[in-house]
Amino acid sequence: MVDDAQLAPPLQSFEDFAKLAQKNNPDVRVSSLSVRAAQYESSSARGGYLPTLTLDYIYGIDAPQFAVHGPDGIRNLGYSASATLNIPVWNWGA
Repeated sequence: MVDDAQLAPPLQSFEDFAKLAQKNNPDVRVSSLSVRAAQYESSSARGGYLPTLTLDYIYGIDAPQFAVHGPDGIRNLGYSASATLNIPVWNWGA
C-alpha cells in the first residue's frame, strides 16, 4: 500500500500563488489594483479632515506700463504675501 500524499509534490505558499496569479491572470491583476486604488482613495479622503495651510508670495509689476518706475516716479515693482489656514469643522457629509 502506497500513501499518495508522500508522492505528491508539496504545495506552494499562498504568497507565491498570489504573485503567480497576478502575473499570469489579468483579471486578478485588475482586481488587486482596484483594491489598492480604493485604499489610496480612502486615505486621501481622510486627509480632508486635517487642517491645511497655504502660503502665497507674489512679486512683479503692478502697473499699466512695463517699467520699474512710473512716469511720476512711483516704483512699479512690488510684492505681496498671503497665508490661509483652513480648519475643517464641518464637511457636510462629503
